[in-house]
Amino acid sequence: MASSTSPVNQTISALFENPNGDSGNELAALINQEIGMESFKRSTASQLTILSSITQQLVDSSLAHRETIDDFVTFVSFASLQINSKPTPIGSIRKDDEPPLSKIAPFHPVSGPTIVGENLAEKISDTVRDATSRAVTPDDSRDRSLSKRYYRTVSVQTTILARAFALSESFRGPLWSVIEDILIKGLFSGDHQEPGAFIALAALMLGAGKEIKEYMDGGRKGQGKAWLWYNDVRTEAEAKWEWKDVVEAFKHQPGQGMNDRLPDYVKNTLELAQRYVEGGLIEESWDSERLAEEAFDWANVD
Repeated sequence: MASSTSPVNQTISALFENPNGDSGNELAALINQEIGMESFKRSTASQLTILSSITQQLVDSSLAHRETIDDFVTFVSFASLQINSKPTPIGSIRKDDEPPLSKIAPFHPVSGPTIVGENLAEKISDTVRDATSRAVTPDDSRDRSLSKRYYRTVSVQTTILARAFALSESFRGPLWSVIEDILIKGLFSGDHQEPGAFIALAALMLGAGKEIKEYMDGGRKGQGKAWLWYNDVRTEAEAKWEWKDVVEAFKHQPGQGMNDRLPDYVKNTLELAQRYVEGGLIEESWDSERLAEEAFDWANVD
């Protein structure tokens, strides 16, 4: 990966300081220049390097200015629409029962938004997984000792995920697997979740509940239940669930096993989200400013 002080990274950082149409055009031009057709045919290294730099900057900018996450997501989405379509072996644009593209074809045509969406999904998955997946035997004292900084970081990461899913239809396919994983571990795998899962659930329900409902009502069912942390496996791998199942399971969180381990501000945020999605009918999802000011208002208080 390129150094954080490389000219390209410096340019990307500067463009994120003023995310608008002009800077979006510049970002797209930079991407197209870096992954020009000839170099792209030879290797995907340039593509991966610059996209990783962009998604990292999205996360860094969001951590610093969480109320304007919508602006950053829209900025990246706008730029992605102008990326020249390239053939690439990396992607998830395939039927559910097909093997990975790299196993069935050396190249596959995808769009700019898909390329960016997949890179974003990979980045978010890497950062969110630790905060929503048990890695050790559930421990009461460990769960109670988690800092507000831990919960704040989770709130920002999952706000990015929620708002990217809500704001860009092109990102939804790549991001769905990350959301599905959070829902499985947070709602359908027992009552000893990783504490950060509750913040992730609140961010998804408030920040993208309407869009998740529409996505699932359009024919997409969730698949998998009963995830076991010590084997990292879904023991009910074929189990299907729908939006109504998400709403029903969500209203019973946290379960008895976790209720006393969570700080009051986390439970208050969870209750806020539960009231908002009660019944499963959601008029609109909350933007990042509202999430920062109403759902995660505690995050700026030490």
